[in-house]
Amino acid sequence: MPMYCFTTQDGEIVEKYFAMKDAPKFGASITLPDGRAAVRDVQAEHGHMRVTGGNWPMWSTFAGCHPDQIPEMKEQLRSCGTDADYDPKTGDVCFRSRGHRAEVLRALGMFDRSAGYGDPAPLGKNHPIYGE
Repeated sequence: MPMYCFTTQDGEIVEKYFAMKDAPKFGASITLPDGRAAVRDVQAEHGHMRVTGGNWPMWSTFAGCHPDQIPEMKEQLRSCGTDADYDPKTGDVCFRSRGHRAEVLRALGMFDRSAGYGDPAPLGKNHPIYGE
């Protein structure tokens, strides 16, 4: 069953599941179990979703460092022509976009084992960086 989003008068977005044949029309109002009214919000259904994997910013523990090493990591990234923000408590690195993630991973000599087109990927044994 598809999920539909509804917005209450105080701005809270509520998700409800309906069979497609029973789904309220756009702009239709429903009554929530607590008695509040909520209106179907198509914009909320098609955007601002924070539960999908492709949302940015993305935080990485693996590409991060110990919090004491953050200044060194920032300097290394600067010397490679990029930059990144780090969480001062955990050392996790923040990727602002897919392109930013690619820049930072390349600068750190890392790659994504599930790389897609244009993502940093393993170079292979015959690549010049590995030598002869």
